[in-house]
Amino acid sequence: MTLSSAPVSDEDTDISSDEDDAVSSSQSSSRPQPRTIFQRAIEASQLTWHDKHLQNLLHNEKYHHMPTLNENLFDYDGYPLWKEHLPTACARVDSLRSHGYIKEALLLAVAIVRTLKQNQQIDQQKHRQENYLKSQKRKRGQNKPTVNKEGWIGHPLDPIGSIFSTLLEASLVPDEPLSASGDTCKGLTPPRYQHVPLVNARSEIYGESYLTLALEVALIGLGQQRLMPSGLYSQEKAMKHEAQLIEKLREIELDSTLVTVLMNQTVQLLEGGPLSGLGEGIHHESIPMHSFTKYLFTSLLPHDVELAYKIGCQAMRMPVLEDTDETDEAFQQVGPMILSRYPRWFTLAQLEDKQCDLAVTMLSAAKEDIFIHYKSDNIN
Repeated sequence: MTLSSAPVSDEDTDISSDEDDAVSSSQSSSRPQPRTIFQRAIEASQLTWHDKHLQNLLHNEKYHHMPTLNENLFDYDGYPLWKEHLPTACARVDSLRSHGYIKEALLLAVAIVRTLKQNQQIDQQKHRQENYLKSQKRKRGQNKPTVNKEGWIGHPLDPIGSIFSTLLEASLVPDEPLSASGDTCKGLTPPRYQHVPLVNARSEIYGESYLTLALEVALIGLGQQRLMPSGLYSQEKAMKHEAQLIEKLREIELDSTLVTVLMNQTVQLLEGGPLSGLGEGIHHESIPMHSFTKYLFTSLLPHDVELAYKIGCQAMRMPVLEDTDETDEAFQQVGPMILSRYPRWFTLAQLEDKQCDLAVTMLSAAKEDIFIHYKSDNIN
């Protein structure tokens, strides 16, 4: 099997930033319609590897922007991006990896993460501009938030898990085998990871490595604003994928470089607006971020107490129970509204447990911090 004959789309390569995967809820009061199995089947039948940009990306480690090439295919530093529907792009990585093209899978995975990071910066800039315009016109709160059409956590193709495992495997210390799913073999010691630099100049300037990119893609994926899917199975699957990814994150020992990445991504998520699950103005049916935030809080606490509590307090909300846009007339019908809305949230009780768990974790840390300061003051 050769890469040129492998089945996967020229037409998909023009997919741009998260703006294409988002829809303004002010345009429609209904939830965004998910892609159907039939739509995915049609797209899969049209996939190909013949795109020139993709071939250069896969076969040239030093592929860089040149004046004759399309600037939209590269980031601000001139390194290649891959702008495609994320689950499809990650399926390419999984396909390359499973057929033994490890080097090519890593090159494509790096391009995908860079694309996600650039999209995140673009969304953040747009949110800042929108807030400025709202403050100038004094119309804050009149527009309903933008929402992502498709959630990456719990997706059938597991795009974030696929990219994360690919990059993490490249960072594994020798003699630390991984299973095909990215899990360590049972009975062995916990995995140890190292920073393996990328093959470009930016690795030296920004300290980028496969390990830092693995951490970033996991944080971006877990922090994505996503609506609660319909159906018990889909909701439980999303929670299961989230728990598995967080568990893998806990296996990574955070050094100074990774802590810096963690802090930067946390700030990005806080300032990301409605397309970030931890941003401001998110849709009221967005999945809460309690489990993910507990990981962020416990990881940040030894390094930046203020940021840890800031992200913890921001995530304590339960948007579906805090709908403040209802009119007085609607409040009179709150009973029927609850009955019509909440049956879709089969996992609401579990989410409330996770909310309490986060609150207990934060209170325990605050109590311990107060005790340490009290003891220190008495000694002095």
